[in-house]
Amino acid sequence: MVWFFTPYSFEGRLFDAYNQYMSLIKDPDDWAVFTDGDTLFFHSDFGHTVRDYIEKYPDTGIFTCYTNRIGTKSQLYDDKLKEIDSIKYNFLIADYLRREKEGGITQVNSPVSGFLMIIKRKTWDLIKNELKLILKNKRLLDVDYAISSILIEKGYSIRRMDAVLMFHYYRFVEGSP
Repeated sequence: MVWFFTPYSFEGRLFDAYNQYMSLIKDPDDWAVFTDGDTLFFHSDFGHTVRDYIEKYPDTGIFTCYTNRIGTKSQLYDDKLKEIDSIKYNFLIADYLRREKEGGITQVNSPVSGFLMIIKRKTWDLIKNELKLILKNKRLLDVDYAISSILIEKGYSIRRMDAVLMFHYYRFVEGSP
């Protein structure tokens, strides 16, 4: 089964929120899809797409995808897309990728941003205690990098779903601090 969550912590403790949502999943072979609150999938059958990738690559540590705005180059579709505010234009790119890259993946060998992280419950259980120690005094920042760094260190794969572009607002108007 695949579970979809948008974790939120009133105290700003994102790791604790991830862990609470993961505790809802009892089957170690089930997957959690974590998305940030400022993201959206462009296609209404996104769940089917996610499930298809999971079934095709079940040994993956974390799945991620392309996005329009992020600091990590491996997840950024195109530098030009960062500044284009047309949701229609972003949809056209997402639609193109869906048609042209169906089922395609790219292995990512560096930590990723967590606007979208898809992880198996069993994998989470293997890393959560180490994460808890690393993130003891951290709040929102660093959680995604810690998760992906630990997985890389332990030899798990991080795969980008090349047929998926997710819209990420990511301080579009406010700008990055």
